[in-house]
Amino acid sequence: MLFIYDFPHKKTQDFIFRLIVEGYKIGYCIAAPWKKLNIRNSSVRIDQKHVSLIHPRLICQKFKIKYLSADHNSTKTADFIKNNPIDLAIIAGARILSPKTIDACGGKVLNIHPGLLPDVRGLDTILWSIYYKKPLGISAHLITPKIDSGFLIYKEKLKLYKDDTFFDVTLRLLEQQTDALIKAIKILEKKEQKNLDDLSVQHTPYNTKMENNLEEDMFSKFNSWLKLFADE
Repeated sequence: MLFIYDFPHKKTQDFIFRLIVEGYKIGYCIAAPWKKLNIRNSSVRIDQKHVSLIHPRLICQKFKIKYLSADHNSTKTADFIKNNPIDLAIIAGARILSPKTIDACGGKVLNIHPGLLPDVRGLDTILWSIYYKKPLGISAHLITPKIDSGFLIYKEKLKLYKDDTFFDVTLRLLEQQTDALIKAIKILEKKEQKNLDDLSVQHTPYNTKMENNLEEDMFSKFNSWLKLFADE
């Protein structure tokens, strides 16, 4: 099953389509309605403006995937999951999941994090990676209630090029998460949770939304960061 958003969303759409193409059966999607978050707006634009996104409800109707619109941390969601057991839950669009929801999934919740865990946790992973001159990448893990912790399936660095722009990097980081999803599932088909590495995060900070003044400073660091990590 997939945790998704109940509105058009690039990662949600990419994950659904890729799973279908790869031959995996999606039993159902639980879609969280839009809500205003208490997070300040960025001072500069850091995301792409996407077009041709399809509402996930229409995608699920087309491929006969059961669709439930509900808050992911509601009793309605937990009860639905318990009554409709799954092999694996995948986060394709979600906010922080509660312990109750994770427990309803039997702890089998896969997340694709756009940062190299445990070093780069939390929000704005690309911004903090550039700001602190750390490599950028993707981590696949089974989650626990502690944010960005759990059991590491695998991680990979993002390929960078010397002529990349900031938006090249952000788009590639988004798209590579879909490839990472399939790689992670194939590893889980061969490995049990007890054989995965435990993500130790007690000595790594949780990054919050980057402050506006630091966002502008981050852009000034982009070219020097790229020279550090881009392929020749």
